Amino acid sequence: MASLAADRHPKRPRLESRRCQDATEAAAKLLRRMHPEDAAVLESLRAMEVTTTEGRNLSKVLEARHGPGFWEPGLAQGSDQDFLDRLIACGRKYALSIVGGVWKAHIYKEYKLQLAYIHEYFRARAKTVENELQQLHELADLPQEWRDFFDKVQENGQVKITDLAGGPGCCAFGASHFFHELGIRSAVTVLDPVEDWAWCSKELGFEFKVSSTLSDMLLEEAVFMADVVLLGWAVNFAARAFWDRLRVALGTRGRFVPGCNPHALVMVVDRGLDKMLFRDKRARELSKPGVVQRDHGSNVTYSFLVSDDAESEHADAADADDT
Repeated sequence: MASLAADRHPKRPRLESRRCQDATEAAAKLLRRMHPEDAAVLESLRAMEVTTTEGRNLSKVLEARHGPGFWEPGLAQGSDQDFLDRLIACGRKYALSIVGGVWKAHIYKEYKLQLAYIHEYFRARAKTVENELQQLHELADLPQEWRDFFDKVQENGQVKITDLAGGPGCCAFGASHFFHELGIRSAVTVLDPVEDWAWCSKELGFEFKVSSTLSDMLLEEAVFMADVVLLGWAVNFAARAFWDRLRVALGTRGRFVPGCNPHALVMVVDRGLDKMLFRDKRARELSKPGVVQRDHGSNVTYSFLVSDDAESEHADAADADDT
């Protein structure tokens, strides 16, 4: 089965790139990043006695940024990695303290929570997307429209990927890395309501745009032009109108963008441990015919294609002529 797929989609030579080799390396790169404000305070602390009044005041600055109890005297003599490890530990503790509540956008402005989130989820979610694309690509009995989608991407040699409410870009990295391994260049846009996530996209070479809601994201050109649209845990808050508008946007672009891929792939990546939560919202869209569902353990994927309605109308007319 895999060999048939390989014949259908021969690999191009790998592109020379500065991109991370895999999701593990990408996550490690993000987790090595010192926030500029923290770096400046630490540099000052390392140049003085922490027990001085000025030293104590600087340590209070860090506590004000990261919460009471964050500062430990040994951090001034430790390495940057020691400091980051402390941040991640405090971020995990903070996350556990708010489990069960609604995580509103402002929570993700906390740098300690961002690092804890990346540490906990980045690799698994990126690998989930990459593995799902790989499995779809290698299915020899894939429906014709799926084969057409991958063929068109291969023919173009480039793919446009948009990650909705993407945060640090976990899903976007997984998709980008999959296509990169095929020798296909990717242009990636991450949309999120929290501007504080922008540094991750900068580190990974992605474009980042602030968009306050899922509905607002659908107005972005990056969505309208995308070959691949990714949606993570925010799917739980997507109303029926969102799905209708997404399908209309992707299904009508052929009228305005000649030569675009007549199919757009939409992939939802959801939590695997709480599949039953919000099921009423998901079932309306994600149990429709044509949706490929796969359980990857910690995450579940739902993948489907939205086809150009102009092409569908043309195909229907051709079928009518044949009869």
